[in-house]
Amino acid sequence: MNNYFYLDNNNQQKGPVSPMQFSMYGINANTMVWCTGMAEWQRAGSIDELRDFITTKYNNADTEAQRDTLFSQFTQPI
Repeated sequence: MNNYFYLDNNNQQKGPVSPMQFSMYGINANTMVWCTGMAEWQRAGSIDELRDFITTKYNNADTEAQRDTLFSQFTQPI
């Protein structure tokens, strides 16, 4: 697994970091990342090997109850 450089919210280059550290640095699917061998910067969510490391509200929910609460807002009538 490659280590990646990323662009922070101020477009400053940071890293390299392991994909396992992405959540610590707030790297999400829209964060621009680059590693050796890539022709250009890409969104982290567009790179197959990174998809399991991308932070989302769903995969950060600590319990089933939190996930149920998160999704219930979309199933309740207005």
